[in-house]
Amino acid sequence: MINKDYYTTGELADLAGITYKSIRVYVEKGLLVADQITDTGYKLFSKKSVERLQRILLFKYLDFSLEEINKLLDEEDVNNSLNRQSELIDSKITHLTQIKNAVEEMKLLSTQDNLDKMIEIMKLTSQREEVINQYAKSEKLEKRISIHEYSTSDVEWYAYLLDKCELNVGMNILDIGCGNAQLWYEERDNLPENINIYLVDNSQAMISAAKKLLLSKRDYYSNKNIKFHYEVCDAVKVGELKEIESIKFQRIMCNHMLYHIEDSDRKILFAKVCDMLAKEGSFIASTIGDGHMKELWNLATQYDKKVKIPGWFASGFSLENGKQQLDEYFNFVTIYHHDNNLLVPDWKVVYEYMSSLPGGIEKIMRRSEEACIEFLRNKITEKKPLFIEKNTGVFVAKNE
Repeated sequence: MINKDYYTTGELADLAGITYKSIRVYVEKGLLVADQITDTGYKLFSKKSVERLQRILLFKYLDFSLEEINKLLDEEDVNNSLNRQSELIDSKITHLTQIKNAVEEMKLLSTQDNLDKMIEIMKLTSQREEVINQYAKSEKLEKRISIHEYSTSDVEWYAYLLDKCELNVGMNILDIGCGNAQLWYEERDNLPENINIYLVDNSQAMISAAKKLLLSKRDYYSNKNIKFHYEVCDAVKVGELKEIESIKFQRIMCNHMLYHIEDSDRKILFAKVCDMLAKEGSFIASTIGDGHMKELWNLATQYDKKVKIPGWFASGFSLENGKQQLDEYFNFVTIYHHDNNLLVPDWKVVYEYMSSLPGGIEKIMRRSEEACIEFLRNKITEKKPLFIEKNTGVFVAKNE
């Protein structure tokens, strides 16, 4: 383990398992301050900065804004600071158990020069940083959703999807991979009364965003006796949730999430869905097909040939292979294609969408932001909107 008096920006980033740019942002926002600056302009950070960075990453993981983190960092005493972190972790319950234990251990060792423990906590709080940045933060998802406001279809996607669900009064509904629950918010006027909707996602941030969104219309849902239940859980473990193990669902749905999980996990999930469905229940699974939004990927590769299309865009669970997979578990499988394309006149919307995607696009675009913006400005205008062909659809699977 590296143990030295001072660390450069790059060395500090490597210790914490985050990007060089993240350190720069924390410095620019005043959260971190270099202890020394060399004659050649390199910033150097002491062990005290390592401890401060550990606190920054923990608060960031707990979804505090940078402004809020700045206030929390005013607490200089290490023991008081660690007690504060422990209290915040307790509020997150199960998802931060591992980090809490590490912080509690560090409280016992805080009087010693224990750099290893600080680094361990930083690693815990920054692990899977790219996945968290891409999917756990609801604002990333919102950026992807916003581009679909430029739809050319007479029937919006959520309305189309809900129509295929054929919901009725008194149903139990399970939404696996619910994201921020935008479907249940946008289509609230079309929901029947007296239903229970169980929202499951493997991201605490998504579930938190879903709660916030749906609670904003609490009285509306209450008047229709629509009850929401929230669970943080991986898709393949949904059948193990005690809260739903005795429930038979009339509808179970996976909206644009099945291509994100491994083939073996998808098989496990399908088997569990069959077990959890009521006798005449339906499984609704939406997905994409070949060439979906290919114009965006073409635009990205025009800008930089290093951009790679993620594998799940070409395989996994798609409109082309989804029926074959579902046929192994269900007696009746029907596919519905949604006739819908996009016409986007705003380069900013395209930029935000593309920079939220996986496949290395975000890093490439953010690294040369000005050049990328100029590229998109020349490509997309109100007089020359970007046409994007979508290939989306819904499978409805039944056994009765």
